[in-house]
Amino acid sequence: TLGYSDPNTKFNQSYMRYPYEISAYVQDKMEYDIMIINAGVRFDYFSSNTDLPIDIRNPLNNPNFPNAFQKRNSQSEYQVSPRLGVSFPMSENGAIHFSYGHFFQIPSFENLYTNYAYLIDQTTSLSSSVGNPELKSQKTVKYELGLQQVIFPEVTIDVSLYYSDIRNLLGMQILKTYEGFTFARFINRDYGNVKGVIITLDKRFADFFSAKIDYTYQVASGNASDPMVEFYNNQADPPVESNKKVVPLDWDQTHTVNASITIGDPSDWTAGIIFSYGSGAPYTEDPRYSQGLRFENGGRKPGTMNVDLRTNKQFKIFGLDLSVFLLVYNLFDVKNEYGVSSTTGRAGIDLNTKFAAPIIGRNTIEQYLKNPGDYSSPRRINIGFNVNF
Repeated sequence: TLGYSDPNTKFNQSYMRYPYEISAYVQDKMEYDIMIINAGVRFDYFSSNTDLPIDIRNPLNNPNFPNAFQKRNSQSEYQVSPRLGVSFPMSENGAIHFSYGHFFQIPSFENLYTNYAYLIDQTTSLSSSVGNPELKSQKTVKYELGLQQVIFPEVTIDVSLYYSDIRNLLGMQILKTYEGFTFARFINRDYGNVKGVIITLDKRFADFFSAKIDYTYQVASGNASDPMVEFYNNQADPPVESNKKVVPLDWDQTHTVNASITIGDPSDWTAGIIFSYGSGAPYTEDPRYSQGLRFENGGRKPGTMNVDLRTNKQFKIFGLDLSVFLLVYNLFDVKNEYGVSSTTGRAGIDLNTKFAAPIIGRNTIEQYLKNPGDYSSPRRINIGFNVNF
């Protein structure tokens, strides 16, 4: 048995009520001699529209403890998010721009409603977790300051500095029932920040040629990247101490380069190349525990690179406009490594396998480690046509 249960629970469909969200946005543009202002405000209201136990320490509805079988409606939340963008033209060829805004992201429904019946494992181990229908939405405040300037005919450069402050990131807290059973619940406990610079060089289409390249340097850090880290820390005996310093977040990609080149005549034919490069994202190395502390995201995965090819040719047949296209994704068939082993930082290589027992079956350990999901998609070629009447 998983504890005391309400005999009417299986007939209680209150958890099936649908959540709802209301949003409204107003924006205005004002132009003056020395500046252009875009101002707006957004209103968001969200309700998980469900109920939860009045006493979170008695989720098993034990009648020997307070508030058994007692529930209450979950609280809703709202946010008013101002947005402001200002541009100061310095001349016909340049301007300084600034933006500021608040942004609102509702939690994943999985984190709101997981284990809605509050089934708690009645052992000494920590293996149960529950959602939290009163999770607050992730709130981000963004700032950006930039300069845009024409440096040659048809060529502009844009340099932007940005900073984002992120609050209410998802984490977990460890709770105990009155009986002494432990379980974890999702809460808003973590924070992070992102800062960086973007440099963009853009040559608009002229003389049968256009090009664009942008480079981003970014640092994304916070007190935890994995929402489950507190859950993992408390499964050790004794529990591992929570992190006391900022660590790289999972999406912390230090260097990013994107470039595209297009040639041709749009009324006849075009051909283009799209290139992207990203330095390695962080991963948590093994051993991840040392002296009672858990070290998170201390390693870096290999960088990734991709090239796509796009071509297009226009025809006119029997009075119809026919367009034939060729798309080649991952032109050079690069095997980017997205999923890596915690022991090596590489895909398909795990040092722990040398201690593994032989596998009984068709595949070897080496074949088992070659998981296609750890790599980027292979080369893909699409050929097609469009007909315009």
